[in-house]
Amino acid sequence: MLINSPAASGEKQHIRIKYSPIVEIASSLHCLGRPESCPQFEDAFRKVLRDMTPETRSDFDYLCEVTLSWTLAIDLFCYLEQHDIESAKGLLAAFPKMNDIEFVYGMLSGLASKRTIGRLLKQPQTISSWSNSTIDNFIGIDLARRIVAESAQIHERMARFLKWYWDNVFEEIWRNIGAAEIGCMGVEKKVLSAMSESSYLETCHPGLKVVHGSLTVIDVPECSWQLSDVEAIDVILTAFSGSSLIVNKFDGILTLFKRIAVGDLGSDDIGLEELAEFLKSISSSTKFQILKELYNSPKTTKELAEALDMAPSSISEHLKTLRAAELLYPQRVKNSVYNRFLYENYQAFASRLLTYFDQ
Repeated sequence: MLINSPAASGEKQHIRIKYSPIVEIASSLHCLGRPESCPQFEDAFRKVLRDMTPETRSDFDYLCEVTLSWTLAIDLFCYLEQHDIESAKGLLAAFPKMNDIEFVYGMLSGLASKRTIGRLLKQPQTISSWSNSTIDNFIGIDLARRIVAESAQIHERMARFLKWYWDNVFEEIWRNIGAAEIGCMGVEKKVLSAMSESSYLETCHPGLKVVHGSLTVIDVPECSWQLSDVEAIDVILTAFSGSSLIVNKFDGILTLFKRIAVGDLGSDDIGLEELAEFLKSISSSTKFQILKELYNSPKTTKELAEALDMAPSSISEHLKTLRAAELLYPQRVKNSVYNRFLYENYQAFASRLLTYFDQ
């Protein structure tokens, strides 16, 4: 949700500082539509726009219109990341098959119930009379109705455009900035540890303030979230938000974006500790074998032990090292924990190593 313009008391909130190639895809598309907002990428983005085929440009312009310049797609991708997709590879594979109700729910920033969305999709003749005051205040009910009515077309064209954009544009961008974003995450964690959580939240954007236990948008006071009602707070670091304030809340998780100063991304001291962890994480053939297994599909510790004919305790030690290097994400699915290979991070680290001495 684009907004244009720890709690003060009680139990401390759980802040998770994150980076995400998935969410950065949508954030960069928000900037692609207005290249002047991202000076570091302005020339490259203008070239991308010039080089698009007529069909691709048609998809992009249409999607800009129905997603409010991709800000609703940012909310959608935040929702996806909170569930079972943790890599761009996974997103591109799963996105075309995504459930229609889930797609619309994410696009509408979780402001309409899945039950309501399901009813509207089954009874399209009721869409024109559907109303929702909360949605009307944020994106306008007319746009929301259009999103529901055209959801199949939006979904299809977005899936096609995302595949093109990753293959031709963003994969290279992420290789250039991914390791630096991971390094910035380490810096931000140190900042958070040195201050109260409520003070840290206020550093995420000058338009935010914590008042009486609520995170509030200063210029739009009706945009307020009671922190005691939030299960967790995700702060996503981004190189592409510019001055925009982007906040969303899905299933009890509040997400807000903190801009990384673009000048920091090329700094020599960003990401050195993380690079050292990366080298440590790939320092044995066993770790490479584990990554190869996880590249093919997520697996539990037990499944890895069986595939590699090793003791689960030994596998666990290797997984601990790989997680410390930000190459794995442990994700709980029902009663099992699956290890997912964050392949885009591997690419970013490898690229950073190749170019480090040239800086």
